[in-house]
Amino acid sequence: MNRISHRRRRRRGLSLLELMVASAIAVVLMAAVGAAIHMYSRSVDIGRTNVEEAQLGRAVMKLMEEDLRNCIWKNEIDFSSVEAMASGSASSAASSLTGGAISSDLSSLDSTAETDASLNTTDLAASSGPAMQIGLYGNATELQFDMSRLPRVDEYDPEYVGFRSQKLADKPSDVKTVTYYLLIPGSAYQGTVGESPDRTVEQTGLVRRVLDRSVTQWALENGDTKQLDATAEIIAPEVCFLNFRYFDGYEWYEEWDSSTMGGLPLAVDIVVAIRSADERGGADDEGEAIVIGVAEGDMIYRRLVRIPIAVPIDPLAEEEAMMDSGSSSEAPL
Repeated sequence: MNRISHRRRRRRGLSLLELMVASAIAVVLMAAVGAAIHMYSRSVDIGRTNVEEAQLGRAVMKLMEEDLRNCIWKNEIDFSSVEAMASGSASSAASSLTGGAISSDLSSLDSTAETDASLNTTDLAASSGPAMQIGLYGNATELQFDMSRLPRVDEYDPEYVGFRSQKLADKPSDVKTVTYYLLIPGSAYQGTVGESPDRTVEQTGLVRRVLDRSVTQWALENGDTKQLDATAEIIAPEVCFLNFRYFDGYEWYEEWDSSTMGGLPLAVDIVVAIRSADERGGADDEGEAIVIGVAEGDMIYRRLVRIPIAVPIDPLAEEEAMMDSGSSSEAPL
């Protein structure tokens, strides 16, 4: 019994080398566990960021699609058949009447009406006011159109604008003018976007402006572009590229003017690129300028939006119609 206890008391302990090896193994294991946790958290963050960017891209595309689907166009009504019917009934009624006095009165009335019509036409032709026609107008990087949508219940409440505010006071209406464009870093499109002029250098992204059509036209006619920009809103600072193309049913265009084209495009192709928050934050920390355009690592989203009320515009048919009208006008009487 004494021998066993003596052996236990004399049991050999760990040497310094063994202690250092054990400590090194523990440190390596802890570092491996920490690296694994860091990699997992980083992968989770990257996945969450990708999901958020995808949701942002879908939300931006959905918003632009809903606005474009409500785009309206003022069709010119053809009254030629009504005029022909009215002239035919008037001529038949005049032929049935007898008496020189009645015919002279009718001729005097016709001459007076023609004189008034010529005067009105001359005044309209001499008018220098711009033709404000409802429709869609845009190029490769900017888009402006009129849409029809009933106001929400909360939009019927009057909107009060402060005395020092640069924003335009909007009013509830069913016709709104919507504008989309990409804000260049360091400068606004025409003035200052929003009501923070001291942050213009840091501003960038997709800008959306929604105003009543009459308010927008009044501001454009009076040159209040700064107030228009102050009314705009940056809906997606992550957007670094924006491109539009317009399809008339036969070919694609980089620009569209409804007054010139005679209608709305059949479809609008939208391309949007979203830059990650890490790249934008790194550029801000290093003091580098934010590059507008598609860079490596940017997420690109594309959607083709069909405008329901638009009809295909055949350029050949329009040329033939113009040639027919020109030949008929040059034909001898």
